[in-house]
Amino acid sequence: MPNLTLDIPDDVANVLRLPPDEAGREVRKELAVTLYACQLLPLGKARKLAGLSRRDFEALLGDRQIPRHYSTEDLEADLDYVFGGEQDYTKQADAVMCETFVLSNPSKIIQTKVY
Repeated sequence: MPNLTLDIPDDVANVLRLPPDEAGREVRKELAVTLYACQLLPLGKARKLAGLSRRDFEALLGDRQIPRHYSTEDLEADLDYVFGGEQDYTKQADAVMCETFVLSNPSKIIQTKVY
């Protein structure tokens, strides 16, 4: 996989409203958030590009009101991880029920229960 380099023209870099020592880090965060929001990068890779922990990146997404991409397959993979093996949850739809309690910001999950 090639290492990508983004050249920002000097006249553009000079007018960024960021301290020079923070500009590179902030541009990487903005790029990561945008690529995630456009579904061009998964959460883990976008988090890595941003240089943030998962918790901090998810908080950043919440602050920007960017919804988390979480498919049925993601849920099944998480349930497999939690319960230690592959199962067919489509046959157990009545047995698997998730409740998520959220604050006013939907990205900040307080508690998740799996039945």
